[in-house]
Amino acid sequence: MYTSATSLDDVRLREKQFLLSCERGDIGSVRKLLAIKDGLNINCVDPLGRNALLIAIENENIEMIELLLDNNIETGDAILYAIGEENVEAVEIIIEHLEKIDKFNPETQGVEINEHSAFTPDITPIILAAHKDNYEVIKLFLDKKGTVPHPHDVHCCCHDCEV
Repeated sequence: MYTSATSLDDVRLREKQFLLSCERGDIGSVRKLLAIKDGLNINCVDPLGRNALLIAIENENIEMIELLLDNNIETGDAILYAIGEENVEAVEIIIEHLEKIDKFNPETQGVEINEHSAFTPDITPIILAAHKDNYEVIKLFLDKKGTVPHPHDVHCCCHDCEV
C-alpha cells in the first residue's frame, strides 16, 4: 500500500513538474517528461483548471503547442481559448491538427466543452471571434465551412432550450 501512495505522489509530482515546465516554456523538460509516460496524464490540470495546452496558448508558445498536439493532448475548448487570447497562429495550428485527426467539422468547429471549460456550450469559435472583432479568425472558420447555429425563439421549449 505504501508503494502505491508513493507512486501516486510521484505521478502528481511529475504532473506538477510537467505543467510548470510548460508554464516556463522549457521544451526540453516537457519532451523528457512526455517520453517517460509512466503514469503522466498529459491532460492534467493546474489549480486554475488549465491544462498544458491552455498554458502554452496563454504564453503564446507555438513550439510548445505543436509539441503537445503531436503528443495527442486533448484539445477540448483550446480553440476558444486561443481565440479569446487573440492568438491567430495558435488557432491555425489547432485547426490543422483537428483536421489531421479528423475531429474538425463545420458544426462543432473542433470544440469539445468539458468540466474544466471556461466557456458555455452555446459559444462557437465564429461567435467568439465576432465578439472579439477578429475578422481574420472569422474568415478562417468561414473558409472551413464553419456555421453559426440558428438562434431559438425566446419561448422555445425544445430539449436544448430546456436543459
